[in-house]
Amino acid sequence: MARAQLLNPMVQVTHDSSNPDDKTDEFFAQFHVICATGCKRSQLIRLNRIARQKDVKFFAADVFGMFGFIFSDLGEHHYKQYVN
Repeated sequence: MARAQLLNPMVQVTHDSSNPDDKTDEFFAQFHVICATGCKRSQLIRLNRIARQKDVKFFAADVFGMFGFIFSDLGEHHYKQYVN
């Protein structure tokens, strides 16, 4: 968490390492972004569903030895491109 906070000191970074199954859907609605690691597939599916319904950005990632994955669901997201 400390390293993530260093990336942008103007953003408040929080973490919760408890079981996401014990949290209500409304708990996750309070965030702008959900980053999930070390979760079971069923938990990731639930978190992504909640994020979609509540218009919250969602990132999931994990590492398995020398293999890993990252998944992002930004919902409807608009990019700005600056051209010099």
